[in-house]
Amino acid sequence: MLLETKAAIHPEYLHAFAEFVAGEQIFRYFPEYWGRAFIPVFSALPILDNDLARLT
Repeated sequence: MLLETKAAIHPEYLHAFAEFVAGEQIFRYFPEYWGRAFIPVFSALPILDNDLARLT
């Protein structure tokens, strides 16, 4: 599981997280997990409906 937590959401945070997940960059940091499935989770104190729609 990859967890990204923010106190507030800004569009650039969502974009950067989505690119990080899509680009499989996590495996550069944790190569021993290459080929395994992982669950990306973005969390924040307030999440608006339009931000939630962007993440799902």
